[in-house]
Amino acid sequence: MPTKATHLRQLSEIREANRFLLDSIDNVTNTALGFKNRDGDPAILVFVARKIAEPWLPPTQVVPRRLESPSGLFCPTDVISIETDRDVWQRTFRDSEGTDEIRPLARVPSLIDTDPIEGVNLRLRDRVRGAGPTLGPGSQLGYRTSDGFEDSGTLACFASLGTGAGQLTGFLTNQHVGDFVGNVLYHPDFGARPVGRVHKTETSLDLTDVYGAPLGAGSVATRLTVDAGFCTLAPGLRPALLDPRLPVINAAGDGIDLVELGPELPLDPSTMGPIGEKVLGLGARRGEQRGEVVAVGFDFMDGATRSMSDYLIVGDPSTEFSDPGDSGKLVVTAEQHRPLAIMWGGLWARFSADEGLENFTNATAIDRVLGLLGVSLVRRL
Repeated sequence: MPTKATHLRQLSEIREANRFLLDSIDNVTNTALGFKNRDGDPAILVFVARKIAEPWLPPTQVVPRRLESPSGLFCPTDVISIETDRDVWQRTFRDSEGTDEIRPLARVPSLIDTDPIEGVNLRLRDRVRGAGPTLGPGSQLGYRTSDGFEDSGTLACFASLGTGAGQLTGFLTNQHVGDFVGNVLYHPDFGARPVGRVHKTETSLDLTDVYGAPLGAGSVATRLTVDAGFCTLAPGLRPALLDPRLPVINAAGDGIDLVELGPELPLDPSTMGPIGEKVLGLGARRGEQRGEVVAVGFDFMDGATRSMSDYLIVGDPSTEFSDPGDSGKLVVTAEQHRPLAIMWGGLWARFSADEGLENFTNATAIDRVLGLLGVSLVRRL
């Protein structure tokens, strides 16, 4: 007897069983696991370059309304329009002959800065960009890559590696911010005060299953993007200059509070995970931004390799959740400030008929980051 899927592991089984079918449909760009119409039944989210009514589609572009697995599990699909031509976040490189070459920074459509930052959030952003007295979650990190490019990212939180006398204290950010082991990071800009040195990085994880469901027959190589790094603190940073608490806008909206991070919220595939959870993030580009986790396991093609992101997060209506420069920021639950993920990239999509393009953020589950780097989150120094 057919059984309706109720959690992520079952949705993963259905998606993997239908991988060949989904890949064969013209116009399908990505899939993810979530809820139909954002708050309905657990569903496979199917992203298309443009959403068109079924009567006007050729048979090769019609997405089935329901998908099933050989074991009898089934779920509905939810078709979502996604932009594919907004690769405006770019770097300019100069080759050995002095010719400028433009290359896209992101592997998926990137983020666009649209809304101004005002009021107390402007003060909060200034604080983490060097106007504040301490270094901590949300602080801007300046860096230079191995190819000579200078940019900035965001410190996620403090962490420690090892125990006892050999323990190393440092902080987490993206691998693409740290770039390479031994690289020095600065606050607030490259060349200012050295605050850390890259000690260990993880870029991706080769998958044999997706959230507990084995990869489908004939699946191409699949990797999960991790994009995380652990950096040891620079010598000479006095304890008074470090604060592991998270600065947030207070409930009244007229000031800044410092809150201690709660216990981590792991990704549990035997449930629907944190989909629907209200979250916030503090980054050096957008200051404090609020949003909601809308999907898990967003996939995209990176050449011949399929890649995935643990979480897809959308900003509150008409707002961005992140922008270039926010890379590496910590995502926490809005109420208890429980660490959930580390942000690494983003895209734009239209999630419903009544909304325009929404800013999606890709992020890696915090428990996965901590486990792969072999570090523990530090709440007090």
